[in-house]
Amino acid sequence: MNKSLQVTLIGILGAIVTLVSLTLSHLFRFYPLGYLVFDPAEIIVFISLFLFGPFVAVGIAFVHFILLNVGAEFPIIGPLMKFLAVVSTILGVYLGISFSRYRKTFYAVIFAILLALLIRNAVMTLANYVVFLTVFSPFLSYAENLITKATGLPGSLLLILIFTAIYNSIHVLISVIPAYYLTRLPQLIKLTYKITTPWIKIKLKEHK
Repeated sequence: MNKSLQVTLIGILGAIVTLVSLTLSHLFRFYPLGYLVFDPAEIIVFISLFLFGPFVAVGIAFVHFILLNVGAEFPIIGPLMKFLAVVSTILGVYLGISFSRYRKTFYAVIFAILLALLIRNAVMTLANYVVFLTVFSPFLSYAENLITKATGLPGSLLLILIFTAIYNSIHVLISVIPAYYLTRLPQLIKLTYKITTPWIKIKLKEHK
């Protein structure tokens, strides 16, 4: 697939992802940390990864990052954390699909999801730890109170990081799994072949 087509896909899908994120993500909050939301726009990002490859998927995530800064409650930091979460998941899926030695697609995707869970949680645990001890330190007591109200336990940074890891794990599953199954729809496969061979088919064919 040529670069101009990739850039076109990044622009169009990036705008769609941002629109979905801004209109729907606030409807699906994670309890007890209500500032964390489940964003259905991530499904589109991973559909693009499976069909068009990592360059397009990361490009969409970057466009998403830029556009989310417009009118954001926490400019730069909030969208940057979102960007890190999505890109770390893309990296995990990419490495899992690229280096899997499983011949069956299903097992390769399971391996990719496990790797995505590991990488996203490692990256986001470190990122949240740094953010809460620096720029968001005044926000720490608020997050601790949310934990206390929900569990009855004394709020702490450790519990915040544990619940955030649970959130990130769920987000990987509800983003990557639906995306994978949607890319198996005959209508979507047929449409993709008019543009290019699906990336996941190219990568898995290399292992056979």
